[in-house]
Amino acid sequence: MRNIIIPVDSTGAGMNAAKFGVDIALERGMDVYLLDVLELNGGKGYTVLSQSVLEELLNHSQEQLKELSEKLGAHAGQRVLIRTDLETGKLEERLMKLCGEKHPFLVVAAMGRLFKGLQFPLLLIPEGVSFRGFRHVVVACDREDIHTCLGKARPLIRQLTDVFHPRFTPVHVLTEGEGSAGKIILEYQSWAGSLEGWAPTITLVRQPAVGEGMAEYLGGHDADLLLVFPKKHSWLESHVSKAAEITGCSSVPVMLCGPSVQGSGRDIP
Repeated sequence: MRNIIIPVDSTGAGMNAAKFGVDIALERGMDVYLLDVLELNGGKGYTVLSQSVLEELLNHSQEQLKELSEKLGAHAGQRVLIRTDLETGKLEERLMKLCGEKHPFLVVAAMGRLFKGLQFPLLLIPEGVSFRGFRHVVVACDREDIHTCLGKARPLIRQLTDVFHPRFTPVHVLTEGEGSAGKIILEYQSWAGSLEGWAPTITLVRQPAVGEGMAEYLGGHDADLLLVFPKKHSWLESHVSKAAEITGCSSVPVMLCGPSVQGSGRDIP
């Protein structure tokens, strides 16, 4: 059974992202795992608490998690199985552990929430955006993506096709110092000719910065999802990737597909 993991976020944006994830699960018949991690970090180590205080915090968090689960269940008309997991420790570590156990189809979070080393696709939801299906997926790519990431990401693209049946539009932003549009098109055609069954027409946008180019395209086209390929497992190292710049400009949900997912050579569970 495919499932979606949602790290709990008490903000309004976090609640919106949780509803978004539940709506995907409702439409596609998936289960949901709500992960809440009580981080008792006091700086250089974990704060030492008395057992009674710790139990009080855990009980309070458990009550809040139950309340959230009930709200999301009501939102879905009680048609989505929602499981909860309350942990203590570091969020990223607990998230990686749960992902390793459950092999989620997606991890869904509010835009701006970042998780180092995530081995599964991360879907980031802008505040106020609701799920309406993924009919048009824009693929943000540069020359490196054309030659490496797009081919390696075919298992994920196949999964998205099987689940949502979208059309794909690769968008390449030509920035200052990049080659001519004609050269890029020839390179893309050469790459596309080596594939079987998936080679959509590329769209070129000329702007000084990648973020500006993507904003221009998204502002003039009806897109439901932006697919981005960070260049490292830890995509926070954005000095070697355009991912942060692209996600910062997006008004649509952004799916981050890191190197480990791209090169897995297997379908995403």
